[in-house]
Amino acid sequence: MRLTYIFILLFFACNCGAVAQTTPDTLIFTNQAENENIQKVLNKSKFDTFALYYLAGNADTTGFAQHRVYLENFVSNQRKKYGTFRKPKYVKKLLENVHAYFLKQYELNVPFYRIFQDGHYNCLTSCALYVLVFDKLGIPYQLKELPTHIYLTVKIGDKFEDIETTIPADLQHIKKSDKEKYVNDLVANKIVSQKELEEKGIPKVFDEHFYESTDIDIVQMCGLAYNNLAADFTDSSRFFKALDQLLISRNLYRRNEVNLFAGSILNMLGNNTSKYGQFEVMKYAIIFSDLTDNDILAQALIYFGNNTLFRKNEADSFLLIYPYLTSNIIRNDEKYFRIRETYHKLLGEYYFLTKKYLLSAQNYRESYVYNPWDIQAPNQTKISLINLFNQLFDSIEYINKGNLTEVFSFSFIETDKQYTTALFEFIYKSFQKNFMEDVWEKNKLDTLSFLVMNKTESLGKLRLMPEQLQQIYFSIMRNYLIKRNFEGANVVIQAAKLAVPFDKEFANLSDMLQVPSQREILYNGLVELYHSQKNTQQTPF
Repeated sequence: MRLTYIFILLFFACNCGAVAQTTPDTLIFTNQAENENIQKVLNKSKFDTFALYYLAGNADTTGFAQHRVYLENFVSNQRKKYGTFRKPKYVKKLLENVHAYFLKQYELNVPFYRIFQDGHYNCLTSCALYVLVFDKLGIPYQLKELPTHIYLTVKIGDKFEDIETTIPADLQHIKKSDKEKYVNDLVANKIVSQKELEEKGIPKVFDEHFYESTDIDIVQMCGLAYNNLAADFTDSSRFFKALDQLLISRNLYRRNEVNLFAGSILNMLGNNTSKYGQFEVMKYAIIFSDLTDNDILAQALIYFGNNTLFRKNEADSFLLIYPYLTSNIIRNDEKYFRIRETYHKLLGEYYFLTKKYLLSAQNYRESYVYNPWDIQAPNQTKISLINLFNQLFDSIEYINKGNLTEVFSFSFIETDKQYTTALFEFIYKSFQKNFMEDVWEKNKLDTLSFLVMNKTESLGKLRLMPEQLQQIYFSIMRNYLIKRNFEGANVVIQAAKLAVPFDKEFANLSDMLQVPSQREILYNGLVELYHSQKNTQQTPF
């Protein structure tokens, strides 16, 4: 086992309370077989113990079937040779044979499959090997955990004996006489009462006071194996790979040491987002959000939110982290609101980048809503939204080919003068640019008409010249007329009265739209005007 965990316990403080259940879909595996087997464990279904250890962190599964047969053949030969292992000498001989046959070289941290490749092992993987053999032969055992070590006890005759799987010459490394002396000293020094000794027996009293060990099962020990993998990735500065292993580890083991390890990595990453990638840090901070007592999650989100837009590769995977944020953030405090503000701003940028403008607008609005403490002050959301309008206007792709219906749906922001001004100035500019591109035939004015008809009062608040406003209204009205939508044209005229000076030309148009015969005159005149201006490449302005 790794001494790394002792240092983590000493140097890192993190919230180690109840751990949120991580769903199997959250976990990242190196191969599909590992994924399927781990999900069986989490679902409490029947699983493959050999696969549980062999596939842990092992991307190369080519030797899996061959090595399983290799182990099964060994067990079969031992059964034929020794029978039921009721005699203590047969169990002791089996212990020696396992070690001699499989375990060649001790290595501090090594995955289980290496036993079958080159004989390299450590305390955890050698215990896993013995457990696999014991299970197949029906030999009772118990796994024991120390802070930096794993060992086991095995039933030899009518008693359980401690087995040190890493020492081939002395598997039963603490003699019975030494255990008796140690326990007698405990009784003599009144650390253990005579009554307790009689109730528990020497082996149990020895374990409790000498080792202070913890019983674990085969699944929990595999969680420690993933901890070891994480330690290796951490040693080589592959911190996100280490976190992937810890996600699996805490689903199998769920002990404070796992969270301390993950928390220490997140602390480091949270302070070095520019080096390790803001998006990745944010993603893992959300997934491990139960470890964020020092505001790792809020810091990562808000720091990342100061960027203008995602990079394309980040935007493509951003939707994957939705559920972790919504289910794991702390509610009812300022931290919650700041996270939500930044979260919706990031969504707004994501949907803008993917050209889903309506969803972008809706999330920008949510970002604005979750900023209650400085609602009147300019903030990052407002600046981003105005920049968004400028980008839309400057991009001929969005203006000429984009869906302007969604672009113009930013009308929700009429409650803020700064937003409203930016919106309608953008609309007016893009409207002019589209008109030059023969917007009459494209029918893009439909969306502008809808916006003006539903937000009439906003136009009157703009810093636009009266002639500019008049130009907009005339153009919208003409768009309705060319489609013979006389009622729509009349509504536009009535709306214009609220926003611009009602001059003689407006009055004449308003009167003509009330009379059916005059409407036809307007329509015919407009069609003639349109074709004449189109032939001379003029605009109807």
